[in-house]
Amino acid sequence: MERKMNRVQILFVILSLLSLIATFTVGLYNFNYLIPVGTIAFLAFLCFAFLGSFKEFKLSASGLEAKMRESIKKAESTINETQELIKVLAPVTLSLVKGKGRLGSYNTREAEELKESILKVVRQLNISEEEISGMLNEWHAFVEGDFVDWIIGAPLIPQTLPPALRGKWKGYRRLPMGESPSPEELRKFLLEYTEITSETETLLDDYGHYLETREIRNPNLLDPRSSR
Repeated sequence: MERKMNRVQILFVILSLLSLIATFTVGLYNFNYLIPVGTIAFLAFLCFAFLGSFKEFKLSASGLEAKMRESIKKAESTINETQELIKVLAPVTLSLVKGKGRLGSYNTREAEELKESILKVVRQLNISEEEISGMLNEWHAFVEGDFVDWIIGAPLIPQTLPPALRGKWKGYRRLPMGESPSPEELRKFLLEYTEITSETETLLDDYGHYLETREIRNPNLLDPRSSR
């Protein structure tokens, strides 16, 4: 039979979510020294939400085994509840980190470090790599969109761009998340109106590398360009 959370557990879950929101809000306003405090509060409230699932053992000859079985079942249920909650919270947290990074709170390296910290906690809860990969879909879509912007010179329309190609240029910026063009397509588009500089060639190569490995090879090259 499925066990529902009681009111105290719900209260602590709500407090943990509020702590999470507060953590990224202070990050948005560059109060980065408060981020560890908010993170600790989030984890603490999350733990308190499920502490009530564990009962103390009563050491008696007749009751110990039954008590252990009951506690093990409740511990397994608590772990499952925590895993399901993390599966919901982790993608939201990652999207907040990446989205706020566009507004100047986190540079590329800091955002990647936060991502790895979040994923480390997720992996400790024995969540499968397949599910973790799904959590990162929106993160990867953000990065792919940024690469496209950096390569075509957004947000400003290049002065050398012919009027006939402006619609296509704007179209690349309006593609739905996760439908970014390939490096080869972008290279072909650029050659229609300009020469490809060594810096743009590096960005094209890095974009291709990211699509294959999901790894940002040169984070310092990207930070001054973020525009979305």
